[in-house]
Amino acid sequence: MQRLLSFRIRRWYFKLLYVAGVWVTGLIWIPLVALGTPDLAVSIVNVALNLVGILYGARVFRGFDEPDEPARPWWQMTARRRLSRVIGSLALFGALISVLTLVGAALGWESAVRSVERLTLSESIITAVFYAIVAFLYLNSAARLPKPGPRVRPPKLTKPPRLT
Repeated sequence: MQRLLSFRIRRWYFKLLYVAGVWVTGLIWIPLVALGTPDLAVSIVNVALNLVGILYGARVFRGFDEPDEPARPWWQMTARRRLSRVIGSLALFGALISVLTLVGAALGWESAVRSVERLTLSESIITAVFYAIVAFLYLNSAARLPKPGPRVRPPKLTKPPRLT
């Protein structure tokens, strides 16, 4: 277990590969539906896998100038405030859309009813709660991270020219 938590991902393309891998594991609903698993169970498994992937990614991703040790505090989701704020805002937008769709379906709005017809009420609520949890985690991280100082990049040293 310690080895899993000591692993670090620094390069953006490996982070993108990790996110794509988490998304692909979210496709586990396809064989579960084919096996006849109830929709509520499929939704819970899907949300749980996504949440575990997000939380583990927050533990192992590291920013440009962020040290490998010590481990991040439990509340820190990213290395930068702006990134936490952007991801949290997107998740909050997803939660608001989910809640507005549910409210619209309850009020009988035609487009909201068509959207909710594809999902059960419990699946829609689970999705809204999932987005709300992710939004809370990232916005809390943005609020608690200190303001960044001036960013100083190390100088690029080039080979001196040969004077022959």
